[in-house]
Amino acid sequence: MNIISHAQGYFYHVKGLANRIEDPEVARNFYGIAIEKFSEALNSDPNNKEILLSMSLTWTLMIEDSYKHIPNAKFERSDPKVKKAEEYSLRAIFAEPKYDSFSLFRYAQFLEKCGRFDDAEDYYLMALEADPDNAGCLHCYGSLLSDRGFEEDAEKFFRRASQQTIGLSQWPQWYH
Repeated sequence: MNIISHAQGYFYHVKGLANRIEDPEVARNFYGIAIEKFSEALNSDPNNKEILLSMSLTWTLMIEDSYKHIPNAKFERSDPKVKKAEEYSLRAIFAEPKYDSFSLFRYAQFLEKCGRFDDAEDYYLMALEADPDNAGCLHCYGSLLSDRGFEEDAEKFFRRASQQTIGLSQWPQWYH
């Protein structure tokens, strides 16, 4: 793996995040550089799950920024950026180890942003099958159910999510 390109991609991805609110144009430029660096890294290791996930997330952030001025906007399937984000998400799911909870969860979130709620539900459930204790996935799936009017079912998932975090009286040390 081209670790230098991967690290540079991550650096520019984070720089994009840091500028996302104050200067969206600068953020987009950083995301573009991050994508170039991640592409370089993928040239030497095309099935690296971590780089594929980073690439998918960077594309997703670019899409979110372009849709942020439209209330309740759903990503358009015809948008080339959406196609790229989906391509890298799916490649991450099929990269070893295949069908891991995190890749499935991330893709479910992406599908929800595309308005593909039935597909999102399927992927949330696959992610929870791979890791039934994924608190983030439990919460997001509960939100999807709640938004679709299944309040009782949603409450069960919210309760399970909160049970996964009981005992965390402070943020983990690595968070700071």
